[in-house]
Amino acid sequence: MKKWPIEALWSIEAFMIQNKEDDDSMLHRKLSNINMRLFNNNKRYRHLILDIVNYMEEVAKREFKDYTPAKGISGANVGIPFNIIGVANKNNVWDFFLNPEYLKKSGGKKVVESNCGSLRLKEPIKVKRYKQVKLRYYNLEGQKKIGRFDNSYGYTIQHEVNHNKGILIIDEKEN
Repeated sequence: MKKWPIEALWSIEAFMIQNKEDDDSMLHRKLSNINMRLFNNNKRYRHLILDIVNYMEEVAKREFKDYTPAKGISGANVGIPFNIIGVANKNNVWDFFLNPEYLKKSGGKKVVESNCGSLRLKEPIKVKRYKQVKLRYYNLEGQKKIGRFDNSYGYTIQHEVNHNKGILIIDEKEN
């Protein structure tokens, strides 16, 4: 994995794609799915995607002076045009999902507090999240998977999947 130069503590702004505080148009774009046929059959394409995943993990694990540790990251967060998300599991190991898509949302909704490093909100806001989601995705070996996710891990998955669809938490804000 490529290592970034050591700095005292980086500002999250160094990794944000939003260029103005009042312009989040970059974050409202739907990202493209990875071509899994190429991923599974072309070494260069696979390496490109895995290099992107390594970069996303490096950014997600970074300690920022102006933001709490990340629980999730999406391609949208760092300006990557591909539908990739990463989520820290309960052991603080990062799981990555290629081309995640909802198959089912269930269990009703729960109001949870959420924040977003891409928007630089001063405080978390309340949003509604489904208690459980069923997701189809590909793992980093290129295998198609289906998983059910709930609790905090599932809420983070919903936040990141929505990011890659161009949906921000301010669009989902609970009044």
